[in-house]
Amino acid sequence: MFAIVARVRPLVRAEIEKGWRVSAEIDEDRNVVILRKSGMRKTFKCDHVHGQDSATKSVFNANVAPLCDKTFDGYNTAVLLHGQTGAGKSYTGHALVNEAFRLIFAKIGAIQNPKIRHFVSASYFEIYN
Repeated sequence: MFAIVARVRPLVRAEIEKGWRVSAEIDEDRNVVILRKSGMRKTFKCDHVHGQDSATKSVFNANVAPLCDKTFDGYNTAVLLHGQTGAGKSYTGHALVNEAFRLIFAKIGAIQNPKIRHFVSASYFEIYN
């Protein structure tokens, strides 16, 4: 299972005070990201898109929770976040990891079979240029 998901974060106060504008817009009906700069327009098709008003929980429920479910079917899963510095990868990534652990351990706790043993292994790392 492989999916391309885009999330556009809102501007932070300092960016607004500098007069910056969001350069990407989301069309959730068509699952596209539209970038506009200097009169040019580029459209990118995704499997899922999340706009500035999207909560991290909704991003998790739509994209990461199904991967957590797959781990109970024996699959290894991964979530990769990519984007420019300041795009919100660390903020979103930490929240997604926390939600994933909550879900996985809640599911483990709900299993009432003493013959089943669980082993959970996870890695989280950030790569910088």
